[in-house]
Amino acid sequence: MNLEAKNITCKVGNTVILQNFNCIFPYGELIGILTSPKEKTELILKSLCGLYDLEEGEVLLENEIVNPILEINLRSVRKKISFVFRSGGLLSNLTILENLLLPLDFHFPEKTSEEKSKIINEYIAKFEIDNSIFEMRPAQLAVHEHKLILIIRGFITEPKIILYEEPTDGLDIRSRVLVIREIFRRRKERKCIQIFSTHFENKLMKYSDHLLVIDKGKLIESGNIVELSESEYLQTQLLLKDYLLSIENET
Repeated sequence: MNLEAKNITCKVGNTVILQNFNCIFPYGELIGILTSPKEKTELILKSLCGLYDLEEGEVLLENEIVNPILEINLRSVRKKISFVFRSGGLLSNLTILENLLLPLDFHFPEKTSEEKSKIINEYIAKFEIDNSIFEMRPAQLAVHEHKLILIIRGFITEPKIILYEEPTDGLDIRSRVLVIREIFRRRKERKCIQIFSTHFENKLMKYSDHLLVIDKGKLIESGNIVELSESEYLQTQLLLKDYLLSIENET
């Protein structure tokens, strides 16, 4: 069950987000998107899952159209995809428990309340969060707690595709370890397609199956971190400069 972008183009005004972009994201792989911090990387991710409109082209999950999304398959597509925002993304007028129940209620109406509670409690325990958080509102959360809830909400429906916008941004050291461990577990078990953007998470970059280097909306090259570290493209060298320096300091 691969995700395929076929000749897609999207813009914000006159700014090109993606231009004539073609790529296959194999099922089970962990794939990073590297861009300049000036580019709207979150819109690249959103264009791959139907959260941002395309000007041209289409995105397919097998034979099912993900973008432009059709009303007829909206529910089935949404069930297969999770988007983990960098920040925000929770409904402020709901408790944390209510925020976590929303996707389960929508996608799994056949599940009992006990079954849904079990799923949520297992993830709360996995990420070492106290159950007292359930009655809190988003505004009451610490930054790392807010990010963990966003990540949990992305996991609980067991989607086929998970897209992460800076997946470890805002996390404390312990939470970062737990999140990366879960991302790698899913990669090892080939449970889904995982696509992330980052400008600083070296460990994810190091162990990704592929990294896509995008400059001004165009895919200029792809490969694993070893392959890209030998790239002759100036933009790739600039994007990897901080990563390679950190590796050098470790040794």
